Amino acid sequence: FTPLHIAVSNDFSDLIRLFADRDDVDLNCVDSIQWTPLHVAAKCGSTSFVEELLQHENVDVNRQNLMKRTPIFNAIENEKIEVVKVLLSREDLDLSVVDSEGHTAKDVALQTKNEDTINLLLNK
Repeated sequence: FTPLHIAVSNDFSDLIRLFADRDDVDLNCVDSIQWTPLHVAAKCGSTSFVEELLQHENVDVNRQNLMKRTPIFNAIENEKIEVVKVLLSREDLDLSVVDSEGHTAKDVALQTKNEDTINLLLNK
């Protein structure tokens, strides 16, 4: 983990803002399994951190981890509906990404059986 990953996973909002506002911090930095801070925030359901990170144009909403999953996969799998909504608001979000098991984000939503998430994705 990088200090930014730790800040996101531990809900250190002031520290996240400090990192996000620095030009010398890579907001797409990855850990050993290729998770970015956005992957972590999406999994944790940290809507405010997802919004904070997405304010920066250089944050890659489609960055894939070792399993070829993007942050929206994490939000869907962990049923973080508000994070899913925020991620879906990004015009550059690619829902056609296929993970290492051959699944798209919509496939993962169907597996969770969460009707709200399924409806959001089917209407996108």
